[in-house]
Amino acid sequence: MTAVSIKLNHTSQEIWDFLLVEKNWAQWYETGLKEVKGGWQTGGRLVWESGEESTITNLIEGQSLTFGDHGLLYSLQIESKPKTTQLSLDIQPDPNQTRIVYEESETYQAKSRAILAAVKKALTRVGMDEAEAEPQTTPEPAVETVLPSEDYPVIQTTKPPKSQWIWLTCFVLLAILCLCLAAAGVGGMVYFGGKSDGPFSVLLDNLGIKDRKAIPSINNGRQDALVGIQVLDSWSAEKNILEFNTTWLRDVTNEQYDQKALNTVGKTLTYTADLEKNTLYDMGYSWCASDRSILRDNLDKMDVRFYINDEQLDEKKIAIINFNDQENKWVCQEYGVVVKFLTNGKADLIVISEFKEKINDGETDFGKGKITHHFTINVE
Repeated sequence: MTAVSIKLNHTSQEIWDFLLVEKNWAQWYETGLKEVKGGWQTGGRLVWESGEESTITNLIEGQSLTFGDHGLLYSLQIESKPKTTQLSLDIQPDPNQTRIVYEESETYQAKSRAILAAVKKALTRVGMDEAEAEPQTTPEPAVETVLPSEDYPVIQTTKPPKSQWIWLTCFVLLAILCLCLAAAGVGGMVYFGGKSDGPFSVLLDNLGIKDRKAIPSINNGRQDALVGIQVLDSWSAEKNILEFNTTWLRDVTNEQYDQKALNTVGKTLTYTADLEKNTLYDMGYSWCASDRSILRDNLDKMDVRFYINDEQLDEKKIAIINFNDQENKWVCQEYGVVVKFLTNGKADLIVISEFKEKINDGETDFGKGKITHHFTINVE
C-alpha cells in the first residue's frame, strides 16, 4: 500500500470544491490544468497546460477522484474525521499505459507527500484574509544580488545597473563572493552571462566552468536580460528526479516533436517556453537500447553535452540515472540536469548528443553526427 494521508482543518466540502477548480491545480499539482472536457465525472478528460490529456477513471462526488497522468494513476480520497478531514493520495502504475515509470513504492510515497503538502499550503492561502494576502508595495532595490541557497551551485547573471558607481560596487561585491566560494571549496559555478573573458576568467575556471567558446554566441547582445539560474549538484538532481519533484522541460515547451524527429541525426530541434521562477526543471537527455550491453556500447560512442547561456556544464553536475521502460523492452540511461530559474529574464539552454561513429540501438541505425535541442526560455 502506497497511500499517504494528511489531516486538514477544512471541511470535506471545502477541500472538494478546491480540487474541482481548474485554476487551483497549478498551486499543488506538477502541471497546470487548462480545462476539463466532459465535466467533472468518470470519463471526463483533463486537458493540461502542455496540451496533453488524461482521463478521470473514477469520481465519487465529494469523496474521491482518480485520474491518470504519464503512466501513473492518482487516487485522491477525502474522509471526514472528528474535528478534521483526512485527505489521502495513492499513486500506482497505470496498467493501461506504457509510459516509462519508476516502480519503487518509496518514490510514489515521496511524490504523494509533496503533492499533499502543496494542497495544504494552497488551502491555507485560500483561507487567508484578503488584507493579509494582498502584496505590499515596496521600493524596488537598485541592485538585487542572489546568493547561493541550500548548498546548491548557482549560475548568476546580473543586469548592469544604470549608475556606473553602483555597477563598480556590485562588481567588487561579486568578486569578494566568488573568492569566498573558491576559498571554501564550494563545488558550484557562477555565471555572469555571455562571454567570460573578463577579470573573472580565472575564478570561473576554478569553479568548474569549461569550454566557454565551444559554440557560437546565441545571446545576440542580450546580456542585460539573462536570467539567474541555479543548477543542482548531481546527487540533488538525482534525488529530485526520482522523487518526481521536477518537471521534464520538453513537456512544457510550446513545440512538441514526434519520435522520428527526436532521433534524426543532423537535426536541430528548437523549443520555446514561458516558465516560472523557483520551479525545478529537468533539461536532461535519455538514451535507450534493447539490452544493457548494447546500451553501454552506444554510450561509449556518444557524447552528451549541456550548455547554459553559452557555457558548457561541467560533467560533475550531471546525474546518471538507469531505468527500464514499463514493459522491460528497453534499458535506458538519463543524463539528468536540474535547473531552477531565480529571476525574470531570458535563458538559452542547449543539449547536444553527438554520435562519434555509427551505432545501432538494437533496432535502428544512427549515423555519425549530432542531434541538437535548443531551448529559448522566458521566465516571468
